[in-house]
Amino acid sequence: MDVVQQFNALIWSWAEMLRALRRRAALAPFLIYAGVQTLILLMLLGFTVPPLRFFVPALLRLRFGDQALHYPNNFMVLRGALGQADIILSVFLGALVTAAAVYLFASFYGGRKERSSVGLTVGASKYVPALVVALVAAVLSQVAVRVPMSIWGGLADTSPMRFRMLRVILIGVVLAVQAVFVYGIAAVVVDNKRVGGALAGTAALAFRNPVTTLLLVAVPAAFELLPAWLMRNSSVIIYKFSPELLAVGMLIWIVVILFINYATIGAATRFYLHATAGEGPSSEPGEEQR
Repeated sequence: MDVVQQFNALIWSWAEMLRALRRRAALAPFLIYAGVQTLILLMLLGFTVPPLRFFVPALLRLRFGDQALHYPNNFMVLRGALGQADIILSVFLGALVTAAAVYLFASFYGGRKERSSVGLTVGASKYVPALVVALVAAVLSQVAVRVPMSIWGGLADTSPMRFRMLRVILIGVVLAVQAVFVYGIAAVVVDNKRVGGALAGTAALAFRNPVTTLLLVAVPAAFELLPAWLMRNSSVIIYKFSPELLAVGMLIWIVVILFINYATIGAATRFYLHATAGEGPSSEPGEEQR
């Protein structure tokens, strides 16, 4: 595809993803993921309640020190603690959720109505290859961040402006890595590809359609910028307003992540089906794609 065709396919994929909102069953996997995130947040907030007090404080102390157990510092570490838990969650639960969502989206785009329970069953049956694809993407994303930070992390003290530039560049690098693998689980679920074929296929499709693929990932991700900015200014919120507002901010972050995942997976699945099956936008207004 040339650049214009890629933009057309991008807009069409987004429109099809929004059309899929009619079928609320596609939201179920994302609601499960958000529910687990909310449960973890509640555990972090209520670590003094039995039986949480027997293991959550130890984990917080190990990672953030004794200050994480005292008010209002316990609110200061919320984003870091939930973010680190989410790295693991996004791989091990994310593989199941994504596989289930891909099946439900693909069914809808194909004119079939499937219950969310069927999608979760299919996701479970594809869990192992989907997990491997998710692990590869996660490991490469972590390497892309941690290696440069280990080399140039000292810029935070010596040159804050350069350090901010480094963070922006690394965000772009992570988005590019995620874009390369965004079709991997779709290849596993839709085309029953093995891990090697899915990884090769997603990379080949991404490099053939770089504009569509990068924007499918980057545009939804941009909606996380505001809650992320609020969390980075947590000290201002704590000392000028109320520490409890940070918990509200984290709940907003969870909802934003839900819709980012929905938009990314829904549109990427639509584009994958189009690109691998030779489908395209309807030439007649209102015509349904099958």
